[in-house]
Amino acid sequence: MKKFRIVVSIFVDRNFEKLKEKLKIAKLEGADVVELRADSYPEITENDLLKLKEISNNIKIPVIFTLRSREEGGKHNFSFEEKLKLTEKALNLNFDYLDIELKFLEKLKKNVPDLKGDSRAKIILSFHNLKGAETLEGLRGLKKRMLNLKPDIGKLAVFSRSEKTNQDVLKIIKETKREGKNIIGIAMGEKGRDARLKAIPENYFSYFCLNEKEKTASGQMSLAEFNCLKN
Repeated sequence: MKKFRIVVSIFVDRNFEKLKEKLKIAKLEGADVVELRADSYPEITENDLLKLKEISNNIKIPVIFTLRSREEGGKHNFSFEEKLKLTEKALNLNFDYLDIELKFLEKLKKNVPDLKGDSRAKIILSFHNLKGAETLEGLRGLKKRMLNLKPDIGKLAVFSRSEKTNQDVLKIIKETKREGKNIIGIAMGEKGRDARLKAIPENYFSYFCLNEKEKTASGQMSLAEFNCLKN
């Protein structure tokens, strides 16, 4: 019986018919959840969010709605006001999950329950360092900042330059689980690939792409590649 949850990240654009096909393929290949990377569609509107919700409902697959900042790996920077408006709409629509960056929520000066209100969405509170590796103590500090804001799930993704970073990420995952909290830990980059695999049984979610063009971070495997490794 599978004990891990597979997420496939998919970039959003104005071609919603093509998006439907991508979601169907992801589900067929074994995705449990799809991450809709709405930061790749700069013109996205609140009405577009309604369409995304309808598509995911029709295909019957849970969705993570994500507006990633360029600083943390996104394709487009929304203004703080735009991001807040779209986030509030996504909460009102009750997307299954919202990925919200730690820095954004700290700037908003709210914790997760205050932000959610009556929404049924689960919040993934995330931090991504694409340039330099964090120390173990740095990761613990980030985890503490996250957990103080009471997320449903914490997510720490850091660039790996060595096996030490990989081991630190795996250690943070295990420590956080022992505390009874939900965590996603990712070692990005080519040197982090083995750590990504080792983390799969422990991680709340493990992220894959559909193909090379859809890769959202260095070192990320395609779901097809992962399926081949399993077999």
